[in-house]
Amino acid sequence: MHTKQRQIRVAVTSAGSGIGQSIIDSCRRSELDLFLIGFDLNPLAFGLYDCDVRFTAPPVRDPGYIDYLLQVCREQSVDILIPALDLELLPLSEAAPRFDDAGIKVLVGPPGFIALCRDKLAWAQSFSQKTQTVLPAFDPDGAAEALDAGAATLPMIAKPLDGSASAGIRIIRTADELGELGPGMMVQPYALPRKGDANLDRLLKAVGEGQNVQLSEYSLQYVFAKSGKLVAQFGSLNRLKDGVPIEINPIEYAPLAETLEPVVNLLVEAGAQGPVNIQGRLTDEGPRFFEINARFTGITGNRSLFGFNEVAWLIRDWLDLDPPERTLRCNPRRVGIRQIGMRIVDVSALASGKNDGPDPDRAEAKTCVVAVTGATGWLGRHLVKEMANSGEFTNVQALARSEASADELRDWLDRAEADATVRVVEGRVFEFGLGEIDLLVNLASARPTDGPKAIAASLAYQMALCREAEVMGVPAIINISSRSVYANDGAHANQEDEPVEPLGSYGMMKWAVEQAVRRIGQGNPAASTTSLRLSRLYGLADGMRWTEVPHAFARKAALGETIELFGGEQGFDLLHIRDAVNAICWIADHPWPEWQETYNVAGGKVTTLREIAESANLAAREAGLPGAEIVVRPGEDNSVMRIDTSRINNAGWSPAVNVQDGLQELVASAGDSREGTG
Repeated sequence: MHTKQRQIRVAVTSAGSGIGQSIIDSCRRSELDLFLIGFDLNPLAFGLYDCDVRFTAPPVRDPGYIDYLLQVCREQSVDILIPALDLELLPLSEAAPRFDDAGIKVLVGPPGFIALCRDKLAWAQSFSQKTQTVLPAFDPDGAAEALDAGAATLPMIAKPLDGSASAGIRIIRTADELGELGPGMMVQPYALPRKGDANLDRLLKAVGEGQNVQLSEYSLQYVFAKSGKLVAQFGSLNRLKDGVPIEINPIEYAPLAETLEPVVNLLVEAGAQGPVNIQGRLTDEGPRFFEINARFTGITGNRSLFGFNEVAWLIRDWLDLDPPERTLRCNPRRVGIRQIGMRIVDVSALASGKNDGPDPDRAEAKTCVVAVTGATGWLGRHLVKEMANSGEFTNVQALARSEASADELRDWLDRAEADATVRVVEGRVFEFGLGEIDLLVNLASARPTDGPKAIAASLAYQMALCREAEVMGVPAIINISSRSVYANDGAHANQEDEPVEPLGSYGMMKWAVEQAVRRIGQGNPAASTTSLRLSRLYGLADGMRWTEVPHAFARKAALGETIELFGGEQGFDLLHIRDAVNAICWIADHPWPEWQETYNVAGGKVTTLREIAESANLAAREAGLPGAEIVVRPGEDNSVMRIDTSRINNAGWSPAVNVQDGLQELVASAGDSREGTG
């Protein structure tokens, strides 16, 4: 039996920050099988909804913050916690032994190194004494003294000692401005780019106006193993807006390596572990760096797109996993660009949190808009009727591909006395927009007997549907698949997590659509998706075909005709159409975030063709009908279609109609008509 390898459970703090989002993006792009747990103060933080589960955390400065993280990480069986906010680096570094005792690694450097990097003044003073590559730094009084002594020149730049991004930065153009600086500030020489730099004139103008414009800034990301060894570096020339990099151009590190070797050596001596970022400019005197952060950055996710996934590499290292086959390296043909992202989130996926936020209990109202594709089919029309009449789904939209099929469906719904709230929509579902849809139920599918051309067209339609659902952020999708994705060997009951072996072009179409739906859920963890692998459908219901088994056997038994079998040992786990409709409605009404990726749905008992024929005869004779003559001829097909339905049964659903009862209904209907028209 196929067993799935355990996922690595990764928790990310401050998931709504630019750095948190960047870490999460890198995790999603890694080759590792990761389950993400997101924390943020804001229950509507963007990055939370790229995580598999999400928690609203107290403020970082709250005395109980670390205890809260530790408790939830224990409950969630977290393997590794990755901090994303500067303020929590030192507290989490100091608390790392507590997490380690609970079997949880914290991806952060040691306390001494983190404290040095957080104190920008101490870091710059320490490193600048040993290498001119790092600019010196002063407190405001020291800067004034350096100016008086001719050891420093204007302009200068002032920033908070423990600042982040560009908050609190000031351009110092006169000595008097130094006296205006309050406590907790540091001052450094302003590093202008070298002559010939395309941004030099613009920077000179901005400095003259007292503006901090972040152009021609170099960002060097170093990756240190937990052993303290430098394993990789990534250099880029960035353009920033309000402290946020919006353009990332990779640079060749080799020409800078010799100049930066003293800096690297000092980082190693200081105890560097994990991610370390330094920033600076290439000046007329060479590289000059003025900023350090012992963490990932807002462009960590962009670096992963260059082939440099530092997060995945360090997760492996911190958890003592086998090293990746590839080393960290950069694709120099790529240029990174960033912009604001957007998404919508269904209330059922919201993290619990602030009283002034959206109320997650709104999800219990069952007022969602449901769209059903393939609504003109046998199963589709009965599903639409049941959803509309159940009272659980108050806005059901039935999709028909043509005007004729739409009119036919409207007429049938009228005759079937379906609730008048059903809206029949003509045309492709995405022509009227999926933005208003909360739940999409996809029954659109060619039949196995329709042939490869129709199956190919159906696959193209469903792939376009999945793409539009993904783009429009449809929060929940139920895809109706088939047991035909499994091998037809009957050796055992197929389970959802075992390898598939699709049968023919029809089975491959079903598998391909399953994969497209699964990718939507994987790409957007706030979206809930599932595929129901239905067994062979049967049952008395308007639109059924009397020519198909077991309907044909029931008809022959009622009319006293001959049932001819070849072998007769072929086995089916038949699923009554009422049970199929009930299973879909049950899943739709079940909490969406609790859905599994796939469910097998069947009647729960394998019945051979011979047994079906005999049961049809029994039902006919009990009804006073003649019964059929059963003729068994030699046959080589002894295939058995058997699937394991434990997953959905354990979740709370089970079939209600057994095969004998289903055949009795069929026989009675065929006997009433005596012409088999049903």
